[in-house]
Amino acid sequence: MYKIQLPDLTFRDAIGRYTRVYGKENCDEKHPLHSSPKEKSEKATYAILKLFNEYMPIKDAQIQADAISEKHKTYSDAQKFNLIIKITKSEYNQNLKRIELIKKEICKFSNLIENQIIGNDPSISEEALHYKNLLLSARRSQGSLKAKYNVISNNQDYKFPLTTNTYVELSKYFPNIELKNIEKVENFHNKIAGIFKEELTEEKNRLWQAIQEYDAKIKSYEDTLRKLLNNEDIPQKVLQQHANLLRELDMLQKQNYAYLQGTELKESKKECLDLLNNLKTKQFLIVQNKINTKMASLNDYIYAGIYNSPLLYFTNNGSLPDIYTISENLS
Repeated sequence: MYKIQLPDLTFRDAIGRYTRVYGKENCDEKHPLHSSPKEKSEKATYAILKLFNEYMPIKDAQIQADAISEKHKTYSDAQKFNLIIKITKSEYNQNLKRIELIKKEICKFSNLIENQIIGNDPSISEEALHYKNLLLSARRSQGSLKAKYNVISNNQDYKFPLTTNTYVELSKYFPNIELKNIEKVENFHNKIAGIFKEELTEEKNRLWQAIQEYDAKIKSYEDTLRKLLNNEDIPQKVLQQHANLLRELDMLQKQNYAYLQGTELKESKKECLDLLNNLKTKQFLIVQNKINTKMASLNDYIYAGIYNSPLLYFTNNGSLPDIYTISENLS
């Protein structure tokens, strides 16, 4: 009947909250957007955004922010209960140095073991040679994957340069500039950057999984070689040191992977919350300007410029609830 087709807005919220009866609790000149004194300011401010059809971008960003915040909380809880290992940035960097040293030591031990196995067994079988070639091929392939993984890790935070913060300055010096066109370009860049980052994350996870699979293959080939060949001449101490290094390498790599996952979740959470707060500021400003302009027009019509209309201001305090104030126009 009234043809109100605004998303996420009921008829009651569109009409009822702005109906005033003098002497009732909803007749509050200081808080005109509230439907009752006990209503939270955030609900009142969102209701006016919905009425002007400026709320949906905030809702979509809020859903995304809530989802990543929940992931971050789940990950933090898992670390709290020691289900996922937790290390500091300093420990992460120390692990990187230790990992490089361990890899060099493992390479030395591996070469020693292989050379001693083959050198002391002139009747080495074709099957053993086959597994040795498989082992060498697996190590080369894993090295190539690790190089790609490191490249992606170092470039995953790429972002297109943003222009939003320069809009106001541009309009000051170039009044005729087409800001809408700039905003379209920026939105396109943001979309491309988002897709780019998502694809990099998927590729990074795929590479990490492949690296882990090669770890299992390499260990399997080494174990098979030991069983096929008579390696009694290899000191047990050498084999034990080699095994200990492999276990330490695996532990340190898992620690660093867990640290990177936690860091990425933390950064993603911050990006989502920053986007949400920026959207709130933008959407509230749109409605604020529309209402203040209309109030000034009506006020001039009624009072013929004798009195100034009051001014509505929305305040977005980040993590705090969104509020609004009505102040006297002294201009």
